Amino acid sequence: MFIVSDEALYRFQARRGKPVVTWRRTYDNGNRTKPGQTQAGSGTTPTIIRRGGQKYVAITDNADPRMHVLVFRAGARKPGAPVCRAPVFGKHRGSTDNSLIAFGRSIVVENNYGYTGPAQVPPSTDPFRNTPTTKPGVTRVVVDYKRGGCRKAWTNRNVRVPSSVSKASTATGLVYVYEHPAPDQLRYVGGEPATGPEDPWYLTALDARTGKRVWSVFTGVGLGYNNNYAPITLGPDGTAYVGVLGGLIAVRDRG
Repeated sequence: MFIVSDEALYRFQARRGKPVVTWRRTYDNGNRTKPGQTQAGSGTTPTIIRRGGQKYVAITDNADPRMHVLVFRAGARKPGAPVCRAPVFGKHRGSTDNSLIAFGRSIVVENNYGYTGPAQVPPSTDPFRNTPTTKPGVTRVVVDYKRGGCRKAWTNRNVRVPSSVSKASTATGLVYVYEHPAPDQLRYVGGEPATGPEDPWYLTALDARTGKRVWSVFTGVGLGYNNNYAPITLGPDGTAYVGVLGGLIAVRDRG
């Protein structure tokens, strides 16, 4: 079992019916609670990866000026040994509170920097938005599990993902995120509403190879469509489900 605290990643194993720490690896927690975080430290759930007969575990740190994706050996061979460390997102503008996506040699991370929960926007700042505008960023990191090391394959610097537990499908080759664009990213048919920029949400698919937007589906406007850390779940028939404050959204192909 793996647990990440606000200072270290732990591996536990049961011995004689009791949990025992078999290794502990500290990481740079940045000593700062970033906007949208409840505490300084990694916001990720450890992601366990099996590759080439070996096991690995991945988290992010909370370092400044750049947050990093960290990969460690998790199996019996060199347990806890670092495999790689890759910086992601802008300086002093990166954090994540959700699990990493792992498939093949790839790890995908989203930027949640600035999310403070529903209905937390100062009226003088964004009077018609119930959810804060977060910093953009989704990045795919490629890991060399044999020789160690990793590199960034791409970064989408436009998509803003406040809090979704994003998912990937190897069948479609898409990464699915729940998007909340900034007011200046919105375009209205017939002109902007008299009340000002609205508070829309979209289910968005990115090409896993390039990071480019493939499509976006409008789900709704306002507080009731904020997912507030709920995950995207892909059903066996291809339907994408998102739990939101107002209920449950289902998005599926028309065909």
